[in-house]
Amino acid sequence: MAESPQQILFGTFVLRFWREQSAVSPRWRGRIEHVQTGEGTAFDDVRQMFAFIGRFVPALESQTAGSVAAEETVTAQSQAGPALG
Repeated sequence: MAESPQQILFGTFVLRFWREQSAVSPRWRGRIEHVQTGEGTAFDDVRQMFAFIGRFVPALESQTAGSVAAEETVTAQSQAGPALG
């Protein structure tokens, strides 16, 4: 019986990249597989890869969201100018 993503305390992924030639320009594609469940998916955008990983590592998704929010705060503060104390 396969374990649900919530029961797994660690995750192992196999990741493969390759470059495809096209008439317009070369582009990178990939495939990722979660070893514990055998689930896998192809992707052509790194966001798709991270979304797949986020299904098995929920903490990664929340850390990424927190990191983006922190970066936006720093950017907003730097655009507002120096704080006066």
